[in-house]
Amino acid sequence: MVDLFQRITSFVLAVGQFRIREYEQQHPPSPARQAWRAWRREQCGIDAGYSQSTIYLDDGLGLSILPQGAPLEGHPSFSSEPTKVMTGIEPDGSVKLSLFVNQSKAQVDLAIMRTTFQEAGWDIAIDKVQLGFTIQELGVCCSSLGDGAFTVPEAKRLGMLQEIAEQQEPAASDRAVPLEDVEGLTGRCLHIATIASEANPYMQPMYRMQRAKRHVPTKQGKRSLKIKLSRVAVQGSKPAQQAYQQSLAWWKHALEDGISAPLAPKLTFPALGEGGSAFMFTDAAREDGTGHGAFTFITASDGQLLFLYIDPRWPADVIADLQSNRCSMPAGEGLGAVIFADLLASALPGLTHLVLFSDSTAVVAALNSNSSPSPQLNMLVRWLFERHPRLQVLAIHQPGVRNSAADGLSRTQSRQVIADAEAAGAHAHELPMPEYAYDLMRVAARTDQRALPSLASQP
Repeated sequence: MVDLFQRITSFVLAVGQFRIREYEQQHPPSPARQAWRAWRREQCGIDAGYSQSTIYLDDGLGLSILPQGAPLEGHPSFSSEPTKVMTGIEPDGSVKLSLFVNQSKAQVDLAIMRTTFQEAGWDIAIDKVQLGFTIQELGVCCSSLGDGAFTVPEAKRLGMLQEIAEQQEPAASDRAVPLEDVEGLTGRCLHIATIASEANPYMQPMYRMQRAKRHVPTKQGKRSLKIKLSRVAVQGSKPAQQAYQQSLAWWKHALEDGISAPLAPKLTFPALGEGGSAFMFTDAAREDGTGHGAFTFITASDGQLLFLYIDPRWPADVIADLQSNRCSMPAGEGLGAVIFADLLASALPGLTHLVLFSDSTAVVAALNSNSSPSPQLNMLVRWLFERHPRLQVLAIHQPGVRNSAADGLSRTQSRQVIADAEAAGAHAHELPMPEYAYDLMRVAARTDQRALPSLASQP
């Protein structure tokens, strides 16, 4: 029924759009704007008039372009042009006359669309109808003033902070809260994460918590049933609980800091020749005697070309976890990527944009979306962006056959890779591995890969 309802409202919207175009034909805009519309029609195949509107179920959103110098409300020459008139042919053949007294183009478009839906039998929530450069009733606040931005409405921000505080310190002795509270907070956070991509790594622990189930043995004792909980223990020593609390702490800080996203983000990544940008290639292996490798080329301040690289071997316990699949191979690839990215960001204080090449599609997807469905890989991505929140990473899949240099560093061909770099005129410099690198892998190995948490709680 949802799809049927969407089709019906979309049809009514199309009728409203047709009527708005009728008004525009009877009251044409400036010659410059008419020329712009003609150019769009001829060059782009688009003939959408001078306004735009869309609908999602029962929520409509429209955009009207004001004439130059015209106010948002009222007509600029009301004294000389007191009334705007539109005529239209109704389905029964009658002529309909509409009058618009002292209304701007935006007010006229809104009135036409509202009347159309009312004629179709819809009640309009007048108190929710908004006209202006800022829209409040979207769960996020959309403002087109200046450069424009998406922000969180103040009432919602304060309410979410209260919800977070109640789940950070549950009042119940079992440290549990109603499942509906977890689901409600997760839904509100997800709404914000759709426009603030840095929030994505913190959603996965929340998804897992809202899907928490408890295993209940059957009478035969051979099988167990997974029972969805009505109350969920959100605080405790279990990994799922700790990850959830980490997510709550991040959201608390983000909401207190005024999380926002630009209305029109940049659509291009800076070229590698621009200041603040760099690139890297990375790879990892898990056969005996292997490790992970990564490299980049940079030009030093004295003009010297440097080949920066790492080629460490895995510690015995880490490679054992990788070979037994206790730690997934995407997590191994991810560690090599985030460690070298961390080293570059620390060594190059002005670094803001990093192009990362990897033959692991899972790592590429995780870095580009700031999230991963794998808890192990998600933890590594989150760790990197927590340490370097201003770093923008563009990950590009590099087929293994074209990633031979990084592959050589991760295996046994480091000498040849370094010799090739020096033959190209670069000075090789190995970056020291940080002490904490493999502690990350050990933490990842203790993290579930995909299994849902089993939480003890009241039924």
